[in-house]
Amino acid sequence: INAEYGGKDVRMCHLKFPDKLSRDKAFDFISAFGFPWGSSNSHINSSTIASRMFCTSYAQSSPLIPQDRDGWYIYDREAEFRRFGVPSQFWRWTKINNEFKYCESY
Repeated sequence: INAEYGGKDVRMCHLKFPDKLSRDKAFDFISAFGFPWGSSNSHINSSTIASRMFCTSYAQSSPLIPQDRDGWYIYDREAEFRRFGVPSQFWRWTKINNEFKYCESY
């Protein structure tokens, strides 16, 4: 049994299953993880799946930013860019939008 899935980025995924039951189980499983709060599957407990997902289960044990420190200064964008090899012959630093006059939203 073949199944095709079209993603929102227009890529297609082709899956082959030995029988209809296997295909239906896989569909239910993928639906439950893809839509944990809105899955219409009756035999898969979506709230249990949602509670096991990292985005809903992670709890920070202590704050990453001390109370007396401004969080804007924790991240060093220039150090991060250097780590990725910027500036280079293709990239350079600019201050054209430092005060958001060139583009208000960026």
